[in-house]
Amino acid sequence: MSLIQRLISNLGTEENYALIQKIHGHFYYAKKINLINQAIETDIEAEKLMMLTLPTRLKKEGYECFIGDLIQVNPQNQTITEIIPRLSLMPRPKVANIDQALIIISVCEPAPEPEYLDRLLTHASLTLPDKPIICLTKVDLQKPAPEFINLYKSLGYKIIELSYLQPESLEELKTYLFNKVSVLAGQSGVGKSSLLTNLFPERAFKVGDVSKKSQKGTHTTRHTEMFEGRSGKNIFYILDTPGFSRLDAQVNLTEINSAKAFPEIAQSQEKCYFEDCKHLEENGCKINFSESRKASYQKLAQESIERESEQLESRKVKDAEDSTKKSSSVNINIPKLKSSDRSISRKKQKQSFNLNTEDSLNETENSEE
Repeated sequence: MSLIQRLISNLGTEENYALIQKIHGHFYYAKKINLINQAIETDIEAEKLMMLTLPTRLKKEGYECFIGDLIQVNPQNQTITEIIPRLSLMPRPKVANIDQALIIISVCEPAPEPEYLDRLLTHASLTLPDKPIICLTKVDLQKPAPEFINLYKSLGYKIIELSYLQPESLEELKTYLFNKVSVLAGQSGVGKSSLLTNLFPERAFKVGDVSKKSQKGTHTTRHTEMFEGRSGKNIFYILDTPGFSRLDAQVNLTEINSAKAFPEIAQSQEKCYFEDCKHLEENGCKINFSESRKASYQKLAQESIERESEQLESRKVKDAEDSTKKSSSVNINIPKLKSSDRSISRKKQKQSFNLNTEDSLNETENSEE
């Protein structure tokens, strides 16, 4: 069951629920949800998206809406009245209730980068409920390396080879998309826009060229949007967004050192010598990484260690600053001196001296007379 299906199952039979598919400025564009059979199915008759606003009252209370949010609406004044608590939220850009990531990797132009792929797989596995799917594009130009296919299949990842000259490969992909909300991830030039064009032929997507000099693609996606696809009675949603080229997430070493992030850890037949083994060149480590996957793991783990160290140092500095501010703000009560105990100022001392001098002179003059 997908995340949105789980949310829908708790809505009962009330009407006026919708799914946000696009955000532009302060306006939210959503389609009404059909609650029949608790399916992720928007209202077929409502071809156009509803344009909604978030009331100032909710904004002041700290509410925010994101693409993928399930909401309750007031169709009379076209406002959002409630945001259904989301079950997942990707960090950057923020999109809600995503089930899985489609990681698009081309076999050539640009060539696959194992460390980049492993980073995407790790972050997607740790932040989304379903295991990511690897989609290989441009296989009609070059066949993927068998060792590459065998490695990731052995780790339990689904790999789909996409050739837009062979429609059956696209039909295979659709079976993994039905009743799901998926997000595209992959660097520019790998064929994300071409994939969307084939999945949604009624739309026109801009396709970028690959630079001959750098062998990198050019960015064509400028904003995040959810696209709705249908195949018979089946429906699926795909998000295309410029922010998922890396799927960055602030994950810690414990999360990276897990079977969810790196399935090799679960596949090991023997336990490491140390129970808290970090699999970073320790003696007695039994995890059998391939050469490329080991390099990817160590880089991600090292980044996590450095980030945690920086955060710890930052907290220490902040605590020290807070302690200094607290001590400097302590009020010290200084008792007031009595008039007799106060020291005489220099001005008063000078005035007293002048008076004493005048008195002395007067006494001298009087004695001479």
